[in-house]
Amino acid sequence: MDTQLIYNYLADLKTGYCNTIEEYKQKITASEIGFRAAYTQYLAETDGKGVNLILSDFQEFQETIDAMVKEDKNHRHYEQFVYASEKTDEAIVYMRRAREQYTTGEESTRPQRASKVNDTDERVISGTEGLARFLGCSKSMAFSVIKDGVLKKEGIQYKVGNCWKFNAERLKDFLRIHPNLLADIRCIR
Repeated sequence: MDTQLIYNYLADLKTGYCNTIEEYKQKITASEIGFRAAYTQYLAETDGKGVNLILSDFQEFQETIDAMVKEDKNHRHYEQFVYASEKTDEAIVYMRRAREQYTTGEESTRPQRASKVNDTDERVISGTEGLARFLGCSKSMAFSVIKDGVLKKEGIQYKVGNCWKFNAERLKDFLRIHPNLLADIRCIR
């Protein structure tokens, strides 16, 4: 398995600074999707061998970026340093958790070589009705959230065929940070 996508993500975190924080977040979100898929596949194909080296590379960068955050609050890319630190920490947690799940041998959590996400997967919310149930709102409000595009910008919302899908785990994290999501969106009638 080629580790290129894994290290591309690390490179984007290290050097991918953009003119605005929004541009940087979009770039990192796009890169993160490839990273997670590549890491899961790498675990499955190598039986977890070699992940300690990848983890140590991410941890080394975590130490560097954390030092930058503490030392240089006036730097023009300070917000991006903070975001890179958060995303690096998330990546390390993700890699450790995936490795742990893989090494315990639990088939339900063990990465598969060719996994296919389906509608019964708890990590995926399907369609407007599914989003409405998850958010505890009306279908009209869920449709407004979809149309607003805020979840798409954060890499939570994606389309499979004609159906919108939502990453439940990322949506939960997003709602913890932005609890007023529904208050900020006007319902389309």
